[in-house]
Amino acid sequence: MRGMIFRSFRRERGAVRGNPDPVAFFERLRDVHFGDGYTDADRYRDFRGVFLGTPEGRRCLYQIFDWAHVFHSSVAPGDPYMTHFQDGERSIGLQVLAVLNAEPAAVPGLRVELEESP
Repeated sequence: MRGMIFRSFRRERGAVRGNPDPVAFFERLRDVHFGDGYTDADRYRDFRGVFLGTPEGRRCLYQIFDWAHVFHSSVAPGDPYMTHFQDGERSIGLQVLAVLNAEPAAVPGLRVELEESP
């Protein structure tokens, strides 16, 4: 499904390679909205599958954590506004990290299942 979203990002509404159409991309994202039935176990499984399932996913996760200042300080000396802005970015990175590391209590053993699956 993910590949379909990104392919349509380039194809729909007359977009050509190298010139993506963000409106079409967000329209496709709206089509895959997870709704009310998306559980903590689903989120945990999805995040671990996407970010930890392949070397590419791990590289992307590391880049996201770098952008989100997870591995370094978010303080901008002398600029409280930039510090607050970077703290907001850090908050998102920490939320992703929490989802990846906190196995839902309702599904014990889920981490073991994911690590054993191909």
